Order: sequence, then C-alpha cells, then structure tokens
Amino acid sequence: IMKVFAEAVFSYLKLLLQEKLRIY
Repeated sequence: IMKVFAEAVFSYLKLLLQEKLRIY
C-alpha cells in the first residue's frame, strides 16, 4: 500500500513541477 501511495505522491509532484515550468 505504501508503494502505491508513494507513486501517487510522486506523480502529483511531477504535475506540480510541470505547472510551475509552464508559468515561467
């Protein structure tokens, strides 16, 4: 269960990074 949760958080962080990069 922890692995799936970590993967979800990782993908969410990647989405946040993409949003920040798009702003600049």
